[in-house]
Amino acid sequence: YTFHEALTPHMTVQGMGRWVFENLGKKVFIVMSDYEWGQHVLNAYKLLAKEMNAQIIGVAKIPFPAKAPDDFSKHFPTILKAKPEVLIGANFGADQLKFIEDVNTAGLQRKMSIVNTLSELPVMERIPPEKATGLYWGGHFYWGLKDMLPEAKAFVSLYSERFDGVPSGYAAYGYSGAMELLLAAQKVGQYPINPKAVAEELEGHAYTHCKDRQWWRPCDHQSLQDYYILKLKGAEDRTGPHDISEIIGVTAWDLEMERTCEETGNGAYLWGHTKQ
Repeated sequence: YTFHEALTPHMTVQGMGRWVFENLGKKVFIVMSDYEWGQHVLNAYKLLAKEMNAQIIGVAKIPFPAKAPDDFSKHFPTILKAKPEVLIGANFGADQLKFIEDVNTAGLQRKMSIVNTLSELPVMERIPPEKATGLYWGGHFYWGLKDMLPEAKAFVSLYSERFDGVPSGYAAYGYSGAMELLLAAQKVGQYPINPKAVAEELEGHAYTHCKDRQWWRPCDHQSLQDYYILKLKGAEDRTGPHDISEIIGVTAWDLEMERTCEETGNGAYLWGHTKQ
């Protein structure tokens, strides 16, 4: 009865990697946090690079969490020697902030594009504008979508009225997932809650609570959805404390964004678990 609203590492790389290989370059160096999430991201990049005829010319595996002052910077001579078109970070939170700080101090952004595979508003807001210009990052939601999609506009408005701020990506996850569960239970109309009936209502359901259309894949209950590419703004382009990025691209979801049902071990449930 589990449904997964968030993107998997494979989907995240499909979302960011497709755009990077098509727009920034196909010769990349990856700096990744060496734990399960980072390892999944690296493997997904390897698969995508092969598919799109891109080249991963080097990988730096950073201990997680990064503790030594030179955990990132000691790899910079190797990166500079390799001369990638794109330096891709696969990290998050404090490690991501340290990565960006060290990259900025070394001036790497003057020699290659710097991409953060996945980030969040509360993380990116902590980067000083003078160190942010030109850096790329990705996410499944950004509050600036309100100017592009009516669903996002409605969600951001509701959130801002209630919490006096703008929603992060995780706020969007929580809202969208909760709305799906509550609306399905309401439609089923049974109390106590009938889990099987709710799951059957959700399997294969398409929905739009805070952005463009999403879809629950029946075999594994994974939400397939778009991924957004963002570019950090300099101080002169910002209109407020949360106006940190510009949406410059979108990877629209398709059935190839996640591994097949067979590859994820759910080949027996192509039409859903409740219909077996």
